[in-house]
Amino acid sequence: MQRSPLLAVGLSLLLPGSGQVYVGSYWKAPLFLGGACALGYSIYYFNGKFQNTQNQYDIVKSENNPEKNNFKLDSLRRYKEYFRDNRDMSAFYLLGVYILAAVDAYVGAHLYDFTVSDEFTFIITPSFKYSPGINLMISWK
Repeated sequence: MQRSPLLAVGLSLLLPGSGQVYVGSYWKAPLFLGGACALGYSIYYFNGKFQNTQNQYDIVKSENNPEKNNFKLDSLRRYKEYFRDNRDMSAFYLLGVYILAAVDAYVGAHLYDFTVSDEFTFIITPSFKYSPGINLMISWK
């Protein structure tokens, strides 16, 4: 029974981890879903902090006080940039989780019918370079 790589990618793009469930990689699904949820919360958290700091910055900047505290303005501007940068980086990482989940689901769907058994083993044995021996080569033409 084969799995459709296109459907696996589509499911993974809808909800990270669902493509892994579709192809039978059940242990990977919580990793992708957990990563996406954590990064989604991080975006929500930093965006809220950014909005609050932006509002405070606008209030301090719009006050008609000629002796404005420039230190407070500068501090608020730095906080605002910090929260914005962290929000944007979290969004970038979330995009990476989505892409990684989709690629993993695509590869998993292609390798769904791949047989892994004892018949397909590769055994490496040591060889001694300077020992006498006879080589036999057989070729069919």
